[in-house]
Amino acid sequence: MATGIGVLDRTYNANVDLSAKIYCFVQKDVSGNGVILATDGGPVLGVLQNKPTLNQGAVVRILGETPVIAGANSCAEGDLVSSDASGNVDTAASGEYIAGIATKAGVFATGQMATVMLLPQGKK
Repeated sequence: MATGIGVLDRTYNANVDLSAKIYCFVQKDVSGNGVILATDGGPVLGVLQNKPTLNQGAVVRILGETPVIAGANSCAEGDLVSSDASGNVDTAASGEYIAGIATKAGVFATGQMATVMLLPQGKK
């Protein structure tokens, strides 16, 4: 199991079933009390580290290095990254929120495991 080097993990309520979304980006829900899957280019709270179902504890890595599932727009080491519509990592485009920097060497195709240093930086 991939883990990365976590600096800050927090537990939130999963407000949707996230059991198939380990190592995907999540964001706060509209109430601010729980988490849901992150949106395409939207703000990112962190990366899900477990497999919670609805109303279970979702462990979210907020700061540090973490594995993230790669999306359709692959990223390379050193790229500023954001979330795609599936909560997967891709290279940040203009106007998207930056979630961090890709730190693992190589270019990642859809479904592969990338590694990201979480460093939220606002919009690109």
